[in-house]
Amino acid sequence: MKTKIMFKIDIKEAENCLAELIKEVASGKEVIITRSDGASFKIVLVTPEEPRSKFGSAKGLIEM
Repeated sequence: MKTKIMFKIDIKEAENCLAELIKEVASGKEVIITRSDGASFKIVLVTPEEPRSKFGSAKGLIEM
């Protein structure tokens, strides 16, 4: 299993370098943003779902 490098950063610092943090997440690293009240938030990469074929979408493309 591949080990992820984790970054923990305060929310004030994260505001200044959000683009860099997004690049880190895109490269497979884990980023945790912490708030002064102790709450923590993880930035997660969301991959788009592949569209599903609809019934009849190949109509006229296949001949028998």
